[in-house]
Amino acid sequence: MILDGALVAFVNNPRFQPELKAAIQGEKPARVSPLLNDPLDEAADYYRAAGVSDFDWKPFGGQIKDATWDYFCFDLPKAQPDPKSKVIPVAPVTLPAGMENWFAPDLDGKKAGWPSGAAPFGVAKDPIAYPEWYGPSKRGPARTVCEKDVLLMRQTFELPPVKDGHRYRIRVNGSVHANSGEGYAIYVNGKLLIESKAGITAWRREGWRPRGSHVWANFRDEVKGGKVTIAVSNFPMNNRTADGFLPASRDPLSIWLEEMKIPPLE
Repeated sequence: MILDGALVAFVNNPRFQPELKAAIQGEKPARVSPLLNDPLDEAADYYRAAGVSDFDWKPFGGQIKDATWDYFCFDLPKAQPDPKSKVIPVAPVTLPAGMENWFAPDLDGKKAGWPSGAAPFGVAKDPIAYPEWYGPSKRGPARTVCEKDVLLMRQTFELPPVKDGHRYRIRVNGSVHANSGEGYAIYVNGKLLIESKAGITAWRREGWRPRGSHVWANFRDEVKGGKVTIAVSNFPMNNRTADGFLPASRDPLSIWLEEMKIPPLE
């Protein structure tokens, strides 16, 4: 009933076919969302409902989520508020002098004086307290603390070869700051993969959806195997409003890679 009925109906629905085809081919959409779920994930849900877990996302490249990174923290200047807007102003991320190419593969963080710290990163090692009405917190403690506005982190990893019939993505979990999401940018081998300046919004129920970026077909060679440099910046989001309670992220910041075997959709 699930695979020969519901899944077939889903795959044959003209509404989903263009996105399914694009996801299988790894095509980058005209408008990239930092939220990763797509129709191909929905197709895998049908297999999972039938007891088949072969097409789940799985970690790729080892224990990157708990890896040690070279990192650097700095504050932003205060931004002037807009009297016509409720959004809390955020100054543009202006890098300190001499750090314009902080994401380049040939930069040596240790020679530049960057400290090293283990993920996940947060503003405090103690878990954040929530109001009683919000429910119990599952947020774990940070292993490395950054109390500044901006966190830059980078590391070079030895990755195995990518596989045919699989797709890949980079996950961003949590935030350094005590807000939902925060902005981030991801660079691979010195090339920008994605930048998201807005945090997740609770009223859209986006908190459960994975964030980050797919490794598009035109970017696949950057993670095809061997030494790969990943650099991530985390900075205040530009859509936080002054009114209302904004729940903290469930987890401090961590980054890792995942792979998914593409399910058969004939």
